[in-house]
Amino acid sequence: MMSRLALESGETVDFSIVHGRELLFLEQILGRERIQAVSRVGDRFPLYSCSVGKSYLGQFSREQIARIVGRNYEALTPNTATTLDELTERLDGAVKFGIASDEEENSLGIVAIGFAFEQRPGEWFGISVPMPVERAAAKRSLVENRLAEIKAYLREMKTPEFA
Repeated sequence: MMSRLALESGETVDFSIVHGRELLFLEQILGRERIQAVSRVGDRFPLYSCSVGKSYLGQFSREQIARIVGRNYEALTPNTATTLDELTERLDGAVKFGIASDEEENSLGIVAIGFAFEQRPGEWFGISVPMPVERAAAKRSLVENRLAEIKAYLREMKTPEFA
């Protein structure tokens, strides 16, 4: 499904794991666009500033979020939320059906759309699609729809033991 998303969107698709207060990139499928948004396998992003991290945090209460990532954050770009108030406001407005976005919050010029999912109790992974901001508006609907399909598929595929 990730390969299909990369093929259909032309963009890179990342697979990651929630690791403490960060997201750790485990794998990626490169898109076919000439200019690509690519992070490296092994890169780490703070949960408060990336699409998968915000999808993950969006399921928790304000106090639980504070316990997970604290109340104040480093500004990675001028668009990064730097306080719990700002982050929770963005989570309320940005997390739609568990799919969230990073609007140039990690790197200027890069937008990412993604979601987090629990594979086993306490084991959270994510799938995201980073892309240059110039292409994001045109591809947002396609990427969000395909991510929603993948998320639904993963939910259906969970074994009853973990459902």
